[in-house]
Amino acid sequence: MKKIIAAMSFAYIIIASTLLVMIYNKNQKTSNFTCATDIVLTNKDRVFSGLIDFNVSPTSGLVNINGYFTAPDKKEYMVNRSIIFQASLQGNAPVWMSKEISLAVADTAPIEQLRGLVPLVFLEPSRIGNVEIKRLNKSAYLLTKENLPYAYCKF
Repeated sequence: MKKIIAAMSFAYIIIASTLLVMIYNKNQKTSNFTCATDIVLTNKDRVFSGLIDFNVSPTSGLVNINGYFTAPDKKEYMVNRSIIFQASLQGNAPVWMSKEISLAVADTAPIEQLRGLVPLVFLEPSRIGNVEIKRLNKSAYLLTKENLPYAYCKF
């Protein structure tokens, strides 16, 4: 009898833990997310250095990118753009689809030079990107693109 009670107690703990994790994960997916991160992206002889500001809700978002891009010929360009996007799920994978990309007058970076360095969802309208926000702990988030670390935000 004690074994049955112990087994039932253990099963109850497992079920309760699973439900708590499911509720926690559901709340994480539906919550808003705001973060500004200093970032340096390097791909061979191209470098972007600047600030990326993320404001994401469960269905939409805004990303502001401000910084400098150094091309292979060592010319430096300014990047100053805002991206409005739609957020959704495809299966279990979160995806962003860019709706509108606004370039400031100061934005002089050639898009063809930024390809392969910055996700296409930040460069061209109607592009889909799988940028995912993973909560690491109470005060830190990791943004990944195709499961590779992209940005780290700590509050």
